[in-house]
Amino acid sequence: MLFLTNEKTNWRFIFLIIALALIVGGAVLDLVKNFKQNIETSSVLVEAPSKETQKLKIVKEIKQESQTEKELEIYPYDADVSICVSSRGKKFSTTGPNSAKWFVWGGCAKSKFYNVVPGKELIFHVYTDSCLGCVCHYPNFYIFEYQNGKWEQTKYFDLPDIPKFSENIFYTPSSDKIKIFANDCFYLRVFSGNLEEVEKELGKKIKTRQKLAEEFLEEFMEARMAGDEEKALSFLTENSREQFLREVPLRLTNLDISEYRISQVREITETNFEFIVETISKDQPGKTIELIEVSEVLGEFFVNSIKLPG
Repeated sequence: MLFLTNEKTNWRFIFLIIALALIVGGAVLDLVKNFKQNIETSSVLVEAPSKETQKLKIVKEIKQESQTEKELEIYPYDADVSICVSSRGKKFSTTGPNSAKWFVWGGCAKSKFYNVVPGKELIFHVYTDSCLGCVCHYPNFYIFEYQNGKWEQTKYFDLPDIPKFSENIFYTPSSDKIKIFANDCFYLRVFSGNLEEVEKELGKKIKTRQKLAEEFLEEFMEARMAGDEEKALSFLTENSREQFLREVPLRLTNLDISEYRISQVREITETNFEFIVETISKDQPGKTIELIEVSEVLGEFFVNSIKLPG
């Protein structure tokens, strides 16, 4: 390069060129570095959604599942009374989702009204209490349809008056409204859909009920361990309370239990579960095994029996 060998070479000019090259080169490197970081950040956002995004997705799925359930089960839109009261004094609405599923007992409705689709088959899921000393096991009822401006009786079902009864009854309405009238206590849920869908939905409800029954049992065991006999007795059905007051080699409280474990559960009916509970005493070696039966009665759980194996 001649300008480097020329005695009159302008060194200031050369240094200026070198400085400009360094500045431009550094800017290019920063640009490339920032571009890489943006690409990596974008990849992370695509591969790992934020917790907020995941929560929104879960909420959306729950709403979709809830909507499916609402379309499958038909709830009463009206009844001859607005409130039912359980044996523990808890109030239940007689209409809409989460309404009382039973008739008559506790001032509950004798008549419930449903909006239906004419010509579309309904499935009446009828069931009774599982405990012998309980009251809701009389599944006898009339069906009325609203025709020509008035209610007309179209069907009467006289089903077995026994505990632990459960059956699906099929009925196809010809009008868009039906009324179900009962003189005594039993449980009823009304569905619109095919039997496979209904049985799947009922199976999900049983799993949920089983989990709630186990949580109830844990409360009962904590009351026993704490020596709170009054609270422990409030968890029992009338039948099991009489059993304890009359005989029972088992004590409800003052058991010196240091710990307990719910090891197994068996579904007896859709509202009745038997749990195997292992308890360990503070003073005695080994463990004691109890079979504790938990039943849902009028929308609430009770201990129906406690016994030793064998």
